[in-house]
Amino acid sequence: MKDVNLANVLEDLRLAGLITFGIGGAATYIYPGEMSYLLPPDSLFLRPLSDTKNLRIDSPASPFEFALAATRLLFVIKADPELRARGKAELHPLAAKNSYLQNWRISHHDLDRLANDPNMRNSLFAHFFTLLPTLPLLDNASQKTLARTLNTDDSRLDFTLRLLAKLGMVAITPNEPLRVLDEGVTQFMNQPLVARLAPLWNAWQTLKDWSEFDLASAQGSTAHLAQGGASLFNQTQVQLTAQLTAARPMLITILRRAPTDQWVDFESLVARCRALDTLHAIWSIQGNTTQLQTSDHRLNLSNVEDWRAFFAPLLKAALAVLRWFGAAELAYRKDQLVAFRLTELGAYLVHQTDKYESPRLTRSGAAITFSGEGKITARLDESDPNLLTLLNLLTDSIHSEGDTLIYGVAAECARRAFEGGWDADKVIAALEKAAATRLPKALSESLRAWWANFGRVHLYANVALLELADDFALNELLAGTSLAQHLLYRFSPRLIALRPEGVEVLRADLVNKGYTPKIAS
Repeated sequence: MKDVNLANVLEDLRLAGLITFGIGGAATYIYPGEMSYLLPPDSLFLRPLSDTKNLRIDSPASPFEFALAATRLLFVIKADPELRARGKAELHPLAAKNSYLQNWRISHHDLDRLANDPNMRNSLFAHFFTLLPTLPLLDNASQKTLARTLNTDDSRLDFTLRLLAKLGMVAITPNEPLRVLDEGVTQFMNQPLVARLAPLWNAWQTLKDWSEFDLASAQGSTAHLAQGGASLFNQTQVQLTAQLTAARPMLITILRRAPTDQWVDFESLVARCRALDTLHAIWSIQGNTTQLQTSDHRLNLSNVEDWRAFFAPLLKAALAVLRWFGAAELAYRKDQLVAFRLTELGAYLVHQTDKYESPRLTRSGAAITFSGEGKITARLDESDPNLLTLLNLLTDSIHSEGDTLIYGVAAECARRAFEGGWDADKVIAALEKAAATRLPKALSESLRAWWANFGRVHLYANVALLELADDFALNELLAGTSLAQHLLYRFSPRLIALRPEGVEVLRADLVNKGYTPKIAS
């Protein structure tokens, strides 16, 4: 290598697409994810744990669990109209007077100190301000209700809800009830159970309104970001959070090289991430605009111990997310994370392999029971999401009770199931199979009578028509407005029929959200 010009070699590698420059043109080179298949699992790259005795194993969920949990969350939200998004956070008096402070979640302690400083303007430019984690999407009451119903913790619930919102299945407006968007749910539910993991996994990779810092904070990490006062004017915390998430793809690239079927030493992962500048997006923002701190001092990332104090909790949080997906199992010794191991599903999700054969989903006991009032009770722990989809078609009357959903079957709703390709015999067979018993006679006769009458002419008075300008506007309006609540029929992607009573509500919604101009009266 004595006579080789290293700069020329690096430039050749860049032109070949094997490496790329780091953020801001810095002299940092990384392997792009697209090329990682050339780099197989390697026990020298990520070192196996030498001592595997006396480990406490935190096993991953089953390959089905995360997709099941996301599906159940959708149906519980649909069943409970009282679930609400969190309202806008109450502003500190100083933030209420200064709009630039409203774009940041700064600790009230720091704002109190600034407000009481007689030389406030100079102090603003001279100090760094502690940034708080992202607030959960749900208000406190709804968060508790859903966590209890689904038997999950707050962090995992909020994370799953963010993925569903990003995929266009749940509409979330501050201080408003949550809305399930049937269009996105139908596409999601049409996939096999394990296949539903792919869009959820991809949504995590591109999720910009939440970072692993938020999870690390919930897990007890004291590491945090502090923003310089001078930079509060030209950036927002949302933009900063999006910047931090750029580390995910590179982390997945490194995990792709983890040796299969072996416990990987967590400290080996920490060291490798530091050596390869995996978290360059975070490293690059430190300095005059952003500082990395713990509860007692500012961190210098050139120092190995400081680097570890900040980034080890972040990597633990990322591995916790992998465990949620069923992609990794974690090993502890004396409550300290010491190792991780990719599962077969994990190897597939990080593209270590392109083949994965999912196990068969086994269930025990009856998924549904029938009551004398013509109602159907479904157990969330046993009900196949495809069964929940059928029940969702059969009713608009759903409410949750503990770990069950209670459905009231109605003729108007049964029509939706028939339009979706079901007939009375198929519906009855599916319900009886799930219940492991015969359908009550009254419900069976009702379904057959509704099917016999299906297809006859339906007359609607005073139907409102809405014509759209292009083929793509309809899905956007369904995701971003109240249109789904008033939609009666689609003639084409550009022409739809609306319930007349919803026209004024929809018009106001379109104006408020900027889809149509406001017309002065």
